[in-house]
Amino acid sequence: MDNPTLHDYNVDTRINDFITYVKNQGSHFRTNHVAITTGMDFHYTAAHAWFMNLDKLIKYINEKMDTGVHVMYSTPTCYLKNLREANEAWPVKEGDFFPYASDYHAYWSGYFSSRPTSKFMIRDASRVLQAAKQITVKKYFDPNCDENCKLDLLEATETLDRAVGVAQHHDAITGTEQDYVAEDYHNRLDSALYRIDYTLDGGAQCKYLNMSVCDISGSSETQIPSDEEFRIFVYNPLGQSFEPMIRFPIKGTQWIIKDENLLPLASQVLKIPQAVMQMPGRKYQMDIDHEIVFKSPKIPAVSQAKFYVKPSSSSVTENHSKFLKRAEIFETQRGKYYFDGEKLSAFQSLDGTFYNFTQEYFYYIGHRGNNTEFDFRASGAYIFRPESSEPIKLRNPTEVKVEEGEFYIQLEMEFESFASQLLRIPKKLDDTLADIEVEWMIGPIPIEDQNGKEFIHKVTMNHWNNQGEFYTDANGRQNLKRIRDQRPDYDISNATFEEPIGNVQFLIHLLSKIELLLKLQIITQSMHGYLCKTKKLMIGFQS
Repeated sequence: MDNPTLHDYNVDTRINDFITYVKNQGSHFRTNHVAITTGMDFHYTAAHAWFMNLDKLIKYINEKMDTGVHVMYSTPTCYLKNLREANEAWPVKEGDFFPYASDYHAYWSGYFSSRPTSKFMIRDASRVLQAAKQITVKKYFDPNCDENCKLDLLEATETLDRAVGVAQHHDAITGTEQDYVAEDYHNRLDSALYRIDYTLDGGAQCKYLNMSVCDISGSSETQIPSDEEFRIFVYNPLGQSFEPMIRFPIKGTQWIIKDENLLPLASQVLKIPQAVMQMPGRKYQMDIDHEIVFKSPKIPAVSQAKFYVKPSSSSVTENHSKFLKRAEIFETQRGKYYFDGEKLSAFQSLDGTFYNFTQEYFYYIGHRGNNTEFDFRASGAYIFRPESSEPIKLRNPTEVKVEEGEFYIQLEMEFESFASQLLRIPKKLDDTLADIEVEWMIGPIPIEDQNGKEFIHKVTMNHWNNQGEFYTDANGRQNLKRIRDQRPDYDISNATFEEPIGNVQFLIHLLSKIELLLKLQIITQSMHGYLCKTKKLMIGFQS
């Protein structure tokens, strides 16, 4: 209140409080240029009131010449310009700032895996956006593309660009938003992806392959009958050629894949796991019960390849299916994989070296808390805070279904009614194939006991002599070297841990590749990686 005739006049009080705050902040800065950020969540819903009061604060402080403080609206560019002109020597910060903590029981690592399906959708839309921009440029300069065509291209690409951009918000990609807000992000992305599909090529993208759903090959009201020939186009947005393994759902097993020259390609049909078939929200009919997989010939950089999917009088390949309840050895061109009756337990390379490993699923009980005080901080979307350091182990599979075909040996395992996984072991010695593909599905997570659950996938092995060193990928832009229990700017040896787990875990939500050779490589769909403990790797995700 800046009217001196009114009882609530408080200009002098506000000025003195602000100057005291600024000088305290300034004591931690190297120059006399102090950055003061204003506002936080929901503070600017009444932006006019905020800026009106900021205008008054700036006016009255600058009128007092004896404070030694001058206030102005600024920008990051302006602020950094003044810092450069100060000719100070600035230290170099190495490493990263994670994990962020706001109190003794609030290490913000939960959001790395909150709303994993949202994260998957945003990452996938980002991938499509990059490819769409490339295709847009090609079509824009096509002589057959008139002004209306160019306008449609630009509008469709911009719509997807905006949807992906909005989804990078710190309460979007993190999964910390409310349900109705998350649904709005999903609707924006879905409608933008739908528009870009039909603007670019008049077709449809297989957007739900993680559910074994695809409009061009499944049975729905919106696409071709599931027993007719159709074409698929595979676009390579990379700056180098590659030979991808292509996989999509199909009805039945009697299909053949041909290349652009109508030459048949080797392929394999795999049964869709029952857990996927029964997935809530899977909108397609139960007759879409298989996936066909084939290896594409080399696709040049920034180019596309066309394939024909044709009905056949016989099955694509002869798959051998059986149930395993005993130990067995799977021989491939890479070596031998040993199955102990419940799980894969070892790998023998071509030179005779044995690599023993175990693969298990666990879950932590999340701390229930009510957030009234620091000690009552609950585990949730922001924070991973388990009740105990000891996770609860899921039982080993009682029955394992095996399918063997042209490319893969596929093992379907059920750990619990809500937890299952697929292991795909490539049969051929091919550098373009992952050594082992792991796909898991957790859910619906049982909550009848009123306990939140944080699931992890744990792989333990020998011959992993990394001396505590490992790397995490920062969104495909850089690899960060990490050393267990070490930070360049913090002596962890004298630290006292107050949480049940001493090492705050960076949780991930999707594992797509494991190499079980002299190294362990994890390729994920999320931005950050995993916790390394000597010869153990722990991978986790949240509901």
